Amino acid sequence: MDYYDSDGDYDAIGHMSGDPVDFYTNGYGGFGYDTSHVPKDDQKAEITKKTEQGNLEAVKRIVQAATEKDKVINTTRRWTEVDYRASGFTKEYEWFDLTPLATAARKGHDDIVQYLLEQGADPTLEGCPTDDVYLDALKAANEALGRAMASRNRASCNKPRRCVDLLSVAEIFWNKASYSSSHYSATDRQVYSNQPKDMNLLLEALSEVKDISLYPNESLKT
Repeated sequence: MDYYDSDGDYDAIGHMSGDPVDFYTNGYGGFGYDTSHVPKDDQKAEITKKTEQGNLEAVKRIVQAATEKDKVINTTRRWTEVDYRASGFTKEYEWFDLTPLATAARKGHDDIVQYLLEQGADPTLEGCPTDDVYLDALKAANEALGRAMASRNRASCNKPRRCVDLLSVAEIFWNKASYSSSHYSATDRQVYSNQPKDMNLLLEALSEVKDISLYPNESLKT
């Protein structure tokens, strides 16, 4: 078995037989890990919290009160992934988390997805919510739909399916932003210059996506 990672470093976790909790506490061979240099992760923005809760009215209030709407509807927190190396040192990777739009899509909140798209939220911005997971809004919606389909209940698929439909339509009207990568940069996403090709046509197309009440309700047959 190959016990070296993609960077050529020895993968102690993969090869060790001891307690992984002890590994993180003491390091391979009894080392300690100094993570005092690792910055604290950013807190989630209020709009992201309300989006996770599915609170459309609260999301609307936040957007309507914003002086810089693009920054609010596309906001995302910075967080740091810490890779514990066998040498006793760490390697850090900084990421953008999911935008409110991608968060809504991943939760299946189709009403919030539609509202944010109508407000000009960029569906091309990618985020990394956890190690080795990279999602823009449409990928997040498809992930949610996959989970719902596994439940074999068609009604539970309706909201994720509508998210996919809304975002598939929206994607036609957007070019991928030059700053769409989930890799964090202090200079990226300071100005949201990426805009839809034609906002009026986008709004018209979104209005053509059928209402959630028109999606099927019966359970899938096994």
